[in-house]
Amino acid sequence: MDFQTYFAGKKITLMGLGLLGRGVGDAAYMAEAGAAEVIVTDLKTETELADSVEQLRQYDNVRFVLGEHREEDFLNRDLILVAAGVPADSMYLNTARAVGVPLKQSAALFAELAKIPIIGVTGTRGKSTVTHMIHHVLSEVTGEHIILGGNVRGVSNLQLLKDVQEDSLAVMELDSWQLQGWGWAEISPQIAVFTSFMPDHLDYYGRGGKTHEEAMAMYFADKPISLRTKMRMGCLLLRLMSLPRLNCTPTSRSAKKWYWQMPRSFLRRQPSHAGRTQPSERCAGVRGTQGYEFDRRRDLRRAGDLSGRTGAT
Repeated sequence: MDFQTYFAGKKITLMGLGLLGRGVGDAAYMAEAGAAEVIVTDLKTETELADSVEQLRQYDNVRFVLGEHREEDFLNRDLILVAAGVPADSMYLNTARAVGVPLKQSAALFAELAKIPIIGVTGTRGKSTVTHMIHHVLSEVTGEHIILGGNVRGVSNLQLLKDVQEDSLAVMELDSWQLQGWGWAEISPQIAVFTSFMPDHLDYYGRGGKTHEEAMAMYFADKPISLRTKMRMGCLLLRLMSLPRLNCTPTSRSAKKWYWQMPRSFLRRQPSHAGRTQPSERCAGVRGTQGYEFDRRRDLRRAGDLSGRTGAT
């Protein structure tokens, strides 16, 4: 499947290169896809980003603006690819919005282009564990390549487009910053898993003198923003404690369309982790895979129709 035509001939600004490899992979993909120009801008200096910069020097269509951002690099562009963690109210993003330049984030852009079923996992705690557990189970059951992406260290989501086939399935860990990009695109994973909600990232969401409750409200608003977009067509798995924040109860008509509470058997206490609740490898979902002939598209369609399941099993 050819996704490179989307980037061919475009003038793109990549805001946030970073040191973990995601930005490098995204920039390289766009450069190789034939983008007319990729401006890579980051507040870190060239010295701080030396390893990342060196990997991109081979591309003639990549230009660096480091140690600063410039307003001119957010004007007359075909799109801005925004790294997770860039403040949504950044003056530079507002400059792009004002002139109609599209803002994208790589995980959401992967979903837009790939158009394959995606299981998205978010939450304050447990995202990585649950994401990798789901990925492992599906890989073992199907014996096929299941794409793993999102907030995975060193993984470029745009590079994952090279792995996409017509019948592919992806499992993605999505933090609150990445979910902003899904909100911009007004899309949602076909299956969304919400592990937990606790106070976190309040230095980011509390900027501008916001109260604790105001910061928590903004943090939570990013968490389910993509989950709300198309839940009538998909499936949401979450813990009962999160429902009040969604302004929904398990007995409401709307909840019955898309809500399924995680069974308690999915969770167990881990004393070595100071009482944190972690997913159990002995959960019913793992046990039930033995001897089951798994058809990804069929079972994802079925998963979207859980209208009668509004409580723990």
